[in-house]
Parts: sequence; C-alpha cells; structure tokens
Amino acid sequence: MAQGAPITLTLYDENDEPRESYSRGFVPWGILKAALKLQSLDQNNLTDEDIDRINALVVAFYGNKFSVQDLESGASLQETLAVLMAIMSRLEGDLPGLGGANPTLPGRAVRKPAKH
Repeated sequence: MAQGAPITLTLYDENDEPRESYSRGFVPWGILKAALKLQSLDQNNLTDEDIDRINALVVAFYGNKFSVQDLESGASLQETLAVLMAIMSRLEGDLPGLGGANPTLPGRAVRKPAKH
C-alpha cells in the first residue's frame, strides 16, 4: 500500500531557525481514536481543551519524540495545522466510511437562479 508523501513538522529555536524536523510516512493505528475526537472541531471557536487535544495528537503522531511544551514554543501555527489537516485527510482517504474525518466543514454550494 502506498504511504503518500511524508507529513513533516519543523520545530524552530528562539531565533526562528529550524532546530529539528520530524517526518512520518503513515498515520499509526493508535492515532485513530484521538483523531476521531477532533472530527467535529469548530475551527472558528476553538477552546483551550481543543488546542490541548490537537497538541497531544500531533505529539503522539510523531511518537512522542518531543513534548507539548516543545510544540507550543517551537512549531509554527501554519505547520501544526497543516499536520492536523494531513492526518485527517489521510484518515478520510483510508476510512471513507467514517463520513469524513476532516475537521474542516465543506462549504455549501450556492445555486444561482437559472436565467430565462
């Protein structure tokens, strides 16, 4: 089975220089339960608990090779959210029967009235 492109996260030092990069080519089975709990996130109304769960998921995804504190102080917001979205996208692709594991709600198509 093809794994797809690795999901990579870089942690930066206090001078915004890359300190260490982590990469994972697949989503481990043990991540499924935590990822499913994030399935219904409201990205416009994240709570502290939601952020803690995202942090824990990202750290666990990379095999606990760094701490939540390392993530919070050294990871960019964009990269961290990209990792979350990549995990959810892979789960959705691997397990389509979940009804979509992507926490981003799809936009509604607006139907334009037909011209006569």
